[in-house]
Amino acid sequence: MKAVPVIRFISRVVFARASILPLLLASIFAPVPSGAAQAEAQNQAEAQNQAEARPKAEARPQTQTPNTLSLEEGTPRPTASIDDVSWIAGHWIGEALGGVSEEIWSAPLGGAMMASYRLVKDGKPVFYELSTIVEQGGSLEVRIKHFDSNLSGWEEKDEFQAFPLVKLGKDEAWFDGMTFRKLPDGGLDVYVLIHKKDGSQVEERFPYEPMKQWQDRHLKDE
Repeated sequence: MKAVPVIRFISRVVFARASILPLLLASIFAPVPSGAAQAEAQNQAEAQNQAEARPKAEARPQTQTPNTLSLEEGTPRPTASIDDVSWIAGHWIGEALGGVSEEIWSAPLGGAMMASYRLVKDGKPVFYELSTIVEQGGSLEVRIKHFDSNLSGWEEKDEFQAFPLVKLGKDEAWFDGMTFRKLPDGGLDVYVLIHKKDGSQVEERFPYEPMKQWQDRHLKDE
């Protein structure tokens, strides 16, 4: 009667050894990598580690003209609030587009700024603009609608031109195709990338000064 447990024990040992034996044989007779293969594997591992450690390239602003920037579509915009561009507020005037350009920006209120613009040539209005700077998606965006001198809209009723923020600096705000730059003398330069009907592009500068300063200077000239 005692022989049965002994037989069962022996059979278990034999079965266990039979299961382990192929693994032992495989490890013993496995081909040993050559020195060249080992070096190649090590080089590949090091290259992979360096690639993972290398900082990923960030999307950077692309230059459109000397004073305007753009980012590729889908690239995250800089984080900003309307207070970051409060220095744009003011009553500005200067000579541009072959006439007198006047632009009035309100102070921030309700998360936005608004502006009216007019171009006057030979004492007559040529066109108008209604603009806003709004907080959008954690960043900023300039939105503009154009009107003829008789207030006929250029864009469709529900459409406007949008200029998302690209880069923000001290006294500088770079939107996609439009740049605001506050000057040390109190003036304001605005650069706009204008698309012509023939497909060409041109950068237009609006050299503004405060309205009061402009009026005082012209009164002296008279």
